[in-house]
Amino acid sequence: MNDKVFFPIAILFATLVIVGALSIERDIYPEGPIGGAASGDYAVIPITGLDFHRIEGLNQEVTARIRRNVLTLTTRSRQQQDDPILGPHFKLDSDIEVAFSGQTVRSYIQARSASGANLEVIYSTGEFGDSGWKRFELTDEWTSFRFDYNAPPRSDGDPIGIDYFGIRAVGGTLPAIVEIREIEFRRLGEWSK
Repeated sequence: MNDKVFFPIAILFATLVIVGALSIERDIYPEGPIGGAASGDYAVIPITGLDFHRIEGLNQEVTARIRRNVLTLTTRSRQQQDDPILGPHFKLDSDIEVAFSGQTVRSYIQARSASGANLEVIYSTGEFGDSGWKRFELTDEWTSFRFDYNAPPRSDGDPIGIDYFGIRAVGGTLPAIVEIREIEFRRLGEWSK
């Protein structure tokens, strides 16, 4: 085989291998709980972009789509569970649970409605309590919402667990559709009873 044929074929083959490798990498999404900062600074914990793929609790009645860094949540049923882990939710790993224990946690959500639906969210420490479902009235414009939750302090000997952030589309016509662009948790400091 002469050089005029070999080198163009070799370059084409190398290009196809690189493009194939990049497309495989693009389809790998993060899974599992949201972890804290590697530096140990838990002042701000964001959930955006690829982290939206970590959502759990989806089923035939509640689906999610992530496109252009926006999480679209679609609910096809009026019956919703009060327990946040039985519906769409994010798990917050044990390092966040420990860092947020005994702290006031401010949750920010940037969302809008795509169907006239509203948004309900809950911060839960599992067996130690939760914020209760907080309802936010949405429009078709991006709007930021927030609420504070005093996470209960850990006692010596308490098992280390996982916190949860439940999120659901409610009201309006079915299917109820909301879009979320950002979720963020800020540790504001210790609270006292």
